[in-house]
Amino acid sequence: MTKIADDFWEYSIDVVYGDEIHDYIDNLQVDDCVKTELAGAVWDCEGSSIVLPDGNLFIWLSDGCGVGTIAHEAFHITRHILNNIQSIPLTDETEEVYARMVGSIVSKITG
Repeated sequence: MTKIADDFWEYSIDVVYGDEIHDYIDNLQVDDCVKTELAGAVWDCEGSSIVLPDGNLFIWLSDGCGVGTIAHEAFHITRHILNNIQSIPLTDETEEVYARMVGSIVSKITG
């Protein structure tokens, strides 16, 4: 697991890889119902972006996933951070802000 963060946008994202997901779920400080739901999820896709009930964020990436999957999941997390937390909807005027954050998250994950 890797933690990436940005002080300007005030986010912290856990990035979990492959089979690490099971240990990650076991160690989460969340309601048992949430743990049960996550543990029962099928982790056979290439990636997933999760917003936990407490607001914490994590991205799960399969072993060997490509940069396209990383960018895809980075977009989902970016949309949550900017739209739902910062109240910046995706519009023609804000598109560049979204693109820069996606690029930043991808660089932090792949760097």
